[in-house]
Amino acid sequence: MELSEYINDTILSVVEGIEQSQKQLSDKGSNAIVNPSITSVGDVKFIDDRAGKRAVQEVNFTIGITIEGESESEGGGGVKLSVFQAGGKITKKQSETEVNTISFSVPIRFPVKDDLEIKKIKATSSYSKIRK
Repeated sequence: MELSEYINDTILSVVEGIEQSQKQLSDKGSNAIVNPSITSVGDVKFIDDRAGKRAVQEVNFTIGITIEGESESEGGGGVKLSVFQAGGKITKKQSETEVNTISFSVPIRFPVKDDLEIKKIKATSSYSKIRK
């Protein structure tokens, strides 16, 4: 695989993973956002939406990719021992392993319970206690 093809495939895979996460969270009705538009004040990143300012966390990924290959060289002569075959060739195999790492981060606003939802949960919980 050529370096340019490797880089292209890697970037496409990362983007597809982000898009799949965004769609699945949206389909579930989650208020989490993967890769939101963010604002920074100093070291703090946040999203400012109609629900107010929410902190954005960076989720860091470091992925090791192992590429293995074999090179083979053959030479004639000698005797190959086998139950049904005599004759020959000598095969020398050499294994090569290369490890590459990719590091990237994806900003995420994790889901939170808004004030109205928290009040509903507390009200339901209080009502349940009263009924017991």
